[in-house]
Amino acid sequence: MKVFVINAYEERKAKYLNDNRYTIWDAYHWNDITDETVALYNFRHNCRDELKKKITACSESHLACLKYIYDNKIDNCIIIEDDALIDFYRLDELKEINEFCYIGGMMFPPLLKDKKDFVKPTFQKGLHEIDPEVFVIQNAHGLYIPTHDIVPAMMRQTYPKRKAIDVEYKHQQKRKELKYFIYPAISTLHLEESKKGFTWSNYKLADNLLKY
Repeated sequence: MKVFVINAYEERKAKYLNDNRYTIWDAYHWNDITDETVALYNFRHNCRDELKKKITACSESHLACLKYIYDNKIDNCIIIEDDALIDFYRLDELKEINEFCYIGGMMFPPLLKDKKDFVKPTFQKGLHEIDPEVFVIQNAHGLYIPTHDIVPAMMRQTYPKRKAIDVEYKHQQKRKELKYFIYPAISTLHLEESKKGFTWSNYKLADNLLKY
């Protein structure tokens, strides 16, 4: 199974280099993102210009990796980000899955305004269906792709302007197009690095999101 690591930061690469189970995918650096590319995306009204470029770089890197997977007909693969690690001993749990499946992420209420009072549901070990009336899964540090044929649907943008890749996936969950996740997570955060990231620095991460 190929595990692609979206790698944007050179200092985060070392932990993968001596493990040939990981394949480094060189990400776009936000400094190289043009204003024209940023203009393709929609952001919150108060989003800073630097953050816009970082979100755009992340999304464009994921889309480029997905395109590579599709163009090269790569089946049975995983995409993670460079602040995540894989529990390789559990990959057999993915054998019978034939749809896109989250293997890591963070649970949120369907409406972000409800985050303060949100209580994550509890689950038994195994494959579960996302209930978008109760929760959605955000962030893209653990994505399982059983067959390249599903990639075009994952890359589909359903709004006039693009949204961050994990936000687009959230909307696909709400439409029940992305439906499944493995519990507990197979892809978990390398917490020391994650807390420095542009997304996770906004959250008070207490653990590595093994339980989403």
